[in-house]
Amino acid sequence: MRVWPAVLDLIIAGTNGSPGGVRAFDARTGARVWDFRSVPQPGELGNDTWSGESWKNRAGTYSWAFSQTIDAARGMLFVAIEAPGPVDYWGGDRHGNNLFGSSLVALDADSGKVTWYFQTVHHDLWDYDLPSPPSLLVFIGASNDKRFRAFDSRSGRELWVTKLEMSAHAVPITYRGKDGKQYVAIVAAGASALDDPAPPGAEALIVFALK
Repeated sequence: MRVWPAVLDLIIAGTNGSPGGVRAFDARTGARVWDFRSVPQPGELGNDTWSGESWKNRAGTYSWAFSQTIDAARGMLFVAIEAPGPVDYWGGDRHGNNLFGSSLVALDADSGKVTWYFQTVHHDLWDYDLPSPPSLLVFIGASNDKRFRAFDSRSGRELWVTKLEMSAHAVPITYRGKDGKQYVAIVAAGASALDDPAPPGAEALIVFALK
């Protein structure tokens, strides 16, 4: 397997300060290599999804848990981003879709440029965060809308989505079974951040067969 050379030379970390995002540093010198802002600044992709100057000093919209997933073979970084703040359940001061809030974003690891993105909720008023990083294929279930989604990691196209009984705030795993088939598993447990009721017996390890 080819490993993207730049990936070996970078330290990549999320941030929890405005304007959010992800930063890459030279592992040898500590110099900043690139900076992806999850609240886009003027001239950047997505800035026009914030009304007026509502992007300024915007809280939230961070790479929650400060964690990402990297595909070293193709030099792609996958970032899960939370809902905009500071009041997650009110958006009267931020009309628009508010990219890259509540989004899965694929970045070029060399440059930090956006390759593709998928916003699970436009103008999120329900705190439907994406707190856990995706596995590589790409799967993600860590959202408060109780959906488990699969994406084409190259294009970002949503391949399928299914509704779970509980929110799946966990990192999916994939494995090959004794039958030679590939599977993906996710733990769905506990109520969502919206304090939805937890149906008795709904907590489960859910496994999907991949074709």
